[in-house]
Amino acid sequence: SFAPSVVLAALIVAAVAGPQAATRLTASRADNLRTLASIVATHERPGDAILYLPRLTAVIGHAYPAPFDKLRDIGEAADPVTSGTLLGTSARPGVVAARLHGVRRLWTVEWVHPLAADSVPPPNLLRLLTPLRMAGSWLIQSVLLILYVAPSH
Repeated sequence: SFAPSVVLAALIVAAVAGPQAATRLTASRADNLRTLASIVATHERPGDAILYLPRLTAVIGHAYPAPFDKLRDIGEAADPVTSGTLLGTSARPGVVAARLHGVRRLWTVEWVHPLAADSVPPPNLLRLLTPLRMAGSWLIQSVLLILYVAPSH
């Protein structure tokens, strides 16, 4: 009969609706990508570059792309369309080092607690940042956003 099906469907909806709504709250997620995008939009300047540490963190820039698209991605070898991948491919450290010359301000994005080996910042890229001075850092839940500036000459 039709009545038991409707009652069962109503019970399922009632049981799922509360947890589903709680999952959508910012505090219940491991990240807050809207806040990260807002920080970049507020503080970015023309000519700024970005380096995702590692490349896997580029997914953060795809969630709210407007402010991230203004930044030159010095760690990308090939974009997603050209490479046929979701996030593009990583440039070799030597290429990143060459692209870093002339960059006055660099944003980096990394996860605070990497979950797997492929989500750990590559040490050879981290070494490239040593001449730069940290101008700002924002820890937003699971993501660390850092703004570096080149030393004044």
